[in-house]
Amino acid sequence: MSIAPFKSFLIFILLFLSFSVVYSQSHPAEIKLEKVNDLLKKNKIDAADKKLVKLLEEYPSYGYAWDLLAKIRNYQYRESKKVPNIFDNLTVVTKDSLGNEIEDTLGENLMNILAQMSPEKKAYNNYIYTLRQAMLYSDNAYNSSIYLRMALRDIEVDTALGTKELNYFNKAENEFVAKNFNKAAKYYQRALDINPDFYKALLYLGDSYYSLENYIEAIKKFKTCADRYPNLLEPQKFLVDAYYNEGLYEEALKESIRCIAIYPDLSTLQRLEDAAFELNKKPSFRWMPRETFPNVISKDSTTFVDEENQPQIETSAHWDIYTEAIDKVKPFSSSTGLIEDGNEFAPYVYLEMYGWEQMLKESEHESLEVARKMKALGYLDCYVFLSRFHDDLYPQYRHFVENNMEKVIKYYNDVVLESL
Repeated sequence: MSIAPFKSFLIFILLFLSFSVVYSQSHPAEIKLEKVNDLLKKNKIDAADKKLVKLLEEYPSYGYAWDLLAKIRNYQYRESKKVPNIFDNLTVVTKDSLGNEIEDTLGENLMNILAQMSPEKKAYNNYIYTLRQAMLYSDNAYNSSIYLRMALRDIEVDTALGTKELNYFNKAENEFVAKNFNKAAKYYQRALDINPDFYKALLYLGDSYYSLENYIEAIKKFKTCADRYPNLLEPQKFLVDAYYNEGLYEEALKESIRCIAIYPDLSTLQRLEDAAFELNKKPSFRWMPRETFPNVISKDSTTFVDEENQPQIETSAHWDIYTEAIDKVKPFSSSTGLIEDGNEFAPYVYLEMYGWEQMLKESEHESLEVARKMKALGYLDCYVFLSRFHDDLYPQYRHFVENNMEKVIKYYNDVVLESL
């Protein structure tokens, strides 16, 4: 391990540990977490990883521990990039009896498998698996939630930029870092004058006004950005913050629901809770652990994961009912989890909903009581996709929200938000 990367990692860990003193004082896992911290301070990263895994097996809802494990595994992933891959220069060529090269699906599949076995890919898969597992068991693993969205769902918008607008943008960035927000705003605007489609320039222009506490102007810029890029979460989140700081709590609450409809990472739920509090309301998200990954048709990203080094957490019997439900409906479902028309399962629409319906039908487990109440109210789908969201459900979730936005808003206003 080179000195520079370790120094940067150690700086991060020390900052993380200073935070953990406050965060974990009242948590029963505090003593065990201190042992993890001691190992990190001694640069015993792998030993800390293993001890943290054991801690999470005992306290799977402990969000701070998941976030720390995610940080460690992100570090391991970055370090793995320095390890040579023995398969990099390997090629598979198939020839016919005359010596001519021919297409070989099996050969291509072999190369894909070997690529997955590289140290870098295995470390990346472990990192993503950790984030996904955190979202099963914890509703306060805030960093893990954001990292998972950034890794799998955020898209790059600014892919065709010219030199002139980039020069102005870089000047703006330097001024912003120096806290010269007025100058930064001018340079961001110049970049936009050259290229009006420069997403980050528009977003950060709003951020400059926000940093100047000119929330009205920030709202205008963030709203323009959110309207122009309706599937990106950051403009919407910034818009909520600007409304909130301007004291426009009704607008902040309304936009926070739109935020959740784009992607409900835990930071969006925090924003809704803050706005609701100012309006004498308190959200009751009715979140509970999932215990197992969602049923999906598409390729499972657990492939080539070192599962022995993941927290092993027991699954209750009623979740076995859910998991087994996929076998019946899988032949009639698309790769995105939508049930196709023209079969006996079509009324369920979503693979996820079919699994929940079977679980409710065959189990009386007390942890399903909220789901039973939501079904009686006609909101089981909202409860499953919104209150029990997991990133693996993203394709189904997006389809549901886009086709049921009025119901989503009504669910939050009538069911989630309760008067204080």
